[in-house]
Amino acid sequence: MAGEPRFDFDAVFDPDDYLYFYEPILTPERTQREVAMVWTLLGLRPGEEVLDLACGHGRLAIPLAAMGVRVTGLDRSAGFLARARAEAARQGVEVEWVQGDMRRLPWRDRFDAAFNVFTSFGYFADEENLQVLAQVAAALRPGGRFLLETQHRDALLARFAPFNVVERGDDFLIDAHRWDAVTGRMVTRRTVIRAGRVRRGEFFVRLYTPAELAGLLRQAGLEPEGFYDETAAPLSPQSRRMVVVARKPVGRTRPSVAASEPAGRSRMGVAACEPAGRTRPGDEGPSAGDRPAGQPGAAGRPGGLPAAALAGRAAVAGAGSAAAGRSGPASVPGAQGPDDAPHRLVPPPLATFLWLYHRGRFFESHEVLEEAWHRSRSDFYHGLIILAAAFVRRDRGTPRGVRRNLAKARRYLAKYRPHYLGLDVDAILAFIDRQIPAVERAGDPEGEALRRLVPDLPLPVHPGWVRGDEPEWEDG
Repeated sequence: MAGEPRFDFDAVFDPDDYLYFYEPILTPERTQREVAMVWTLLGLRPGEEVLDLACGHGRLAIPLAAMGVRVTGLDRSAGFLARARAEAARQGVEVEWVQGDMRRLPWRDRFDAAFNVFTSFGYFADEENLQVLAQVAAALRPGGRFLLETQHRDALLARFAPFNVVERGDDFLIDAHRWDAVTGRMVTRRTVIRAGRVRRGEFFVRLYTPAELAGLLRQAGLEPEGFYDETAAPLSPQSRRMVVVARKPVGRTRPSVAASEPAGRSRMGVAACEPAGRTRPGDEGPSAGDRPAGQPGAAGRPGGLPAAALAGRAAVAGAGSAAAGRSGPASVPGAQGPDDAPHRLVPPPLATFLWLYHRGRFFESHEVLEEAWHRSRSDFYHGLIILAAAFVRRDRGTPRGVRRNLAKARRYLAKYRPHYLGLDVDAILAFIDRQIPAVERAGDPEGEALRRLVPDLPLPVHPGWVRGDEPEWEDG
């Protein structure tokens, strides 16, 4: 096609410039919300093989590996992968890092799940975007799940802004956007002014409607199972982002797009895939109209899921509690704060604990649940109290206290495996088993080094794992 836009990968996604300008928005809170979303929507379990397609600097791959899944991260950028390896080593987390092309994956029937997030899809012509999805289908085991998170095209165009400007001191990142209605691409010219130097580049992303994306997935051999927004609520016209979950059917032959055949050279000259965690036009990054970095949205609620996402799922837990002759978890879509639906899926003391815990208020969460523990004498509550205390110790810089509390929490929680009251106990235990020796091997460091070794652990609520007749409901 005449006038085909360029994709200047190395100029646009230089790791130093990228992380410098986007550091303010890639907060631990945001990462925690996104990890919880991926974990919950894919239904991940410790020990599963998971592919992070376009993993970037390991922002999601590393915490997911710390939760016990076996993560492989693939990316085009050697610079981003070097940062990922260094950070994983600092945290004592094992991840397989692979430099490669998302159109030419070297695996067949290997992974239980895969994900591609933060608008890291749509960098090629349509036939090559289809090739990417066919490669994912080939890499998944039968029954494997795939999550793709990208811009919601309709919402983006409704609030389209032709320019985004990021300012850090005397440095600037300027994006000029142009929507191509014929190709369905957002084309961006990026100018970076930093330390007296000016660098320019161009890139684009193909934005699909939900119907187009569903058709593309089916052509690739993946069956869409649901469309959501970034909070895991059902997709709506107002949703800023779009998340689709698809599954590789069992026993179906591969699609006609030959997943095992390498794609031809991209007409855009882009050699491979993109690091995840990048901001695109309209991403929740440094662009006009976006909420400030770290401002909690619906996904910041306990359990990582908003009220709308869980509405209709509460019946799983409610049935058990009704049988027990008492009121069980209720769903109240649209409620705010500790009483909204995700929290009502679990007993109120646990709901409040999770609400505080996911905001980093570990001491307060510890205190709230301790009151309920004195009444119920629940070992499950006791284990969570001590887990929260471990993070209090971490923030106070006492590594031996962290190790002691993690070990003690494990003793109380182990009898509740694999899951209990909606929480994945196996994932908690896997985290503990990894972090205790990591801190010890590092010589019990303090300060920021300790925080890197013991990152925050998301505790997403899985509605299907709440029976409603657990003894803790008696105290609810």
